[in-house]
Amino acid sequence: MLWTCHLLSPMKNYLFIFLLIFFQCVVTKTYAQNHLAQKNVQQVFLQLDINQLDKVIGYIKTDKDGNQSTYLQRQLDNTVDKVSQHTQSELYSYGADYALWRDHLRRPHPSVQTLKRFFTQAAQEFGVPVEILQAIAQVETNWTQIGPSIDQGWGIMHLVQNEYANTLHEAATLLDIQEQELKDNTQQNIRGAAALLNQYAGKNRKNFNHLIDWFPAVKKFTGLIDSELRREQAIRYYAMIKTGAQSETLWGETLTLNSHPDVVLSREIIGVAAGTTQRSADYPKAVSKLIRCNYRRGRQRKLDTWVNHWIGVGTYASAMSRFRSCGSNASAHFIVRSSGQIVQVVKVKNTAMHAGVRGQWNNSRSIGVEHEVTITKPYWKTKVLKASAQMASELTKKYGISTQRILPGTLGHKEMPGTATVCPGNFPWQKWLTYFKGKNYSKESPVKENSRVDDGWQGNGSILSYHGRLLSRSTTPDWPMGITQDAVLLHSSPQKPWVFFQWQINENGCNRLKLDAPALLNAQKKVNVTIGKWNNRNSDITFSNITLPFTLGSDNTDFPMSNGDWFAVKTTFLTKINRKAQLQAYCTTQTPTPVPYQLGSGNIKGLEDGYQWNGIASITSQRFRSLRDEQFVDSVDWPYGVFQDVIMMRPSPKKPMLFFQWQADTACPRLLLEPVGLNLVKVDIAIKAWNASPDKIQLHPNQNLPLILNNPYPNDSGLSVIQMKFHRPINQIGWVEANCFKGLPKK
Repeated sequence: MLWTCHLLSPMKNYLFIFLLIFFQCVVTKTYAQNHLAQKNVQQVFLQLDINQLDKVIGYIKTDKDGNQSTYLQRQLDNTVDKVSQHTQSELYSYGADYALWRDHLRRPHPSVQTLKRFFTQAAQEFGVPVEILQAIAQVETNWTQIGPSIDQGWGIMHLVQNEYANTLHEAATLLDIQEQELKDNTQQNIRGAAALLNQYAGKNRKNFNHLIDWFPAVKKFTGLIDSELRREQAIRYYAMIKTGAQSETLWGETLTLNSHPDVVLSREIIGVAAGTTQRSADYPKAVSKLIRCNYRRGRQRKLDTWVNHWIGVGTYASAMSRFRSCGSNASAHFIVRSSGQIVQVVKVKNTAMHAGVRGQWNNSRSIGVEHEVTITKPYWKTKVLKASAQMASELTKKYGISTQRILPGTLGHKEMPGTATVCPGNFPWQKWLTYFKGKNYSKESPVKENSRVDDGWQGNGSILSYHGRLLSRSTTPDWPMGITQDAVLLHSSPQKPWVFFQWQINENGCNRLKLDAPALLNAQKKVNVTIGKWNNRNSDITFSNITLPFTLGSDNTDFPMSNGDWFAVKTTFLTKINRKAQLQAYCTTQTPTPVPYQLGSGNIKGLEDGYQWNGIASITSQRFRSLRDEQFVDSVDWPYGVFQDVIMMRPSPKKPMLFFQWQADTACPRLLLEPVGLNLVKVDIAIKAWNASPDKIQLHPNQNLPLILNNPYPNDSGLSVIQMKFHRPINQIGWVEANCFKGLPKK
């Protein structure tokens, strides 16, 4: 979505939030949970996954003349209110385009039956064929009142208002109404288009006997920047009239246009002679239609990134019109049309203006590809995906671009650092990647296993009791792992093990936690246990030189432990382990062990090599798949620990080290790790199967966040543990989010 590409950094997006944090000096996990919940609501809404939105309701309006019209509406008020808190117009270089889309889509919208009446009335009023009006609306918006488009077009009929055309103003003048009325009112927008076509046809319209007689007027109506694009778009309208169409509206109705096979456009009518098509020198399967502006000659960096986009609102012709308008500062290297045809816009050797990224990850190092898919027609055709993926496969190989879903590599616009967009919307990565790499792409691993023992980290686990109470004990075979108990597998190692647990308090059944390793000899059960709040290492306390089993609770920690409170627990063994064993953590009713504690400090709180433990979080998706309880789904911290989680960091002279536990499955095949409120972040990633020894760690050094990980252990129940080491200390409050890359499950 190139017209929202030149966006501000995440720091500016969250400046107001961070100022509040600075002055209040209080940050809770509930705040972060609300922030992420709103972010996901925004993504769901803008991607228009209809199955995740509220039900459609219908009602009837009666106008002053007694005519009844049926309107459809989604109950989106709560959703939109949440989204709007984080999508104020100043956050986007093109103003409130997202907010306007949402506003249009939550309004009452005429049903298909009512729209047909509007088309018929406008056709009769202005003497314009109804077939032409309906075909234009289908091509441009799928019969949807929305705006603005990529070239600043408005409404169901795409009345434009930009630097090279103003059909919106012309139509308003002809109807003697305000321009805003054409933007807001579907019926008036259709009338405006009919009035324009009548005007453009001139007096000769009285002699028109065939639909093709209107071609010159239709061509002018498009409002595009040059004669070539106006002609192409008019031909596309007439192709729709000739073949007919059937589609589904965003309100779930079937829209059918009848075919008119007698419509024939000759070269004499369209005014173009036969000619040859120039092919792209970079990719011969593409047609070359290079623009003369809106790009930079050459590249300042090595080409190493592939970025996919969608148009958002508009058509191929709208995008090309904008790209050819010098001064728009928007372009792409290629556009994949809905027909599957690929058009080259900017040579690969030059820098297109497509992702709005500054600094290290600017456009100079990437190829940008636009796809003719929109929010009103969010359907990714197979021919589009195949054409796009095959081109990507050839060019990434040619230029040495990584095929991994990491940075640098092959990504979508919204995964680029410093962007605030949902482009490319509901892009079907799994299907695209199948065409891109072949059916076995998901089994690829970006790095081979390394035999080097990284350190004493043996893994981590989670006690997520609060949500788990809603599950039946027979739901899954691993009940109640991750709900009322969990375990970390210990291995024989030259390092002394240290292990983490995440624990969510539930006063009714899990406000005390017992740690034990029954398979170990007593001499190996000597440990230090550190516990602290999830978001603040300064609150850590440590019990030193104790012998397992050991029970934690408010009695011996002095932490108030209320429903929903989150704690992180670190267990450091004081001796090496010479056998395989489990460190178990489980909810208990036993009285906490009365042992004195110390404030966490030194190596108790810190880790080796100048690192500091900053917390732990978990993506444990599989066992929660059957949940459909509305009260549960709407709870403030859904879906923490299920499909997403977050770790908070505070400024510290030590480098942060974070941990995530991740259970991958078909609904969570990839994990997106991304920073919030942080500048450029470089990390070392280590991953291992939960039951693997430390010498079976996969190392991913020198990675930049955001980063997307494939499931590295598909044959190990998909349960992995992830360690993230920052290269530098941080000097501001921030988060690292982990999200299932496919998003939230459908209700």
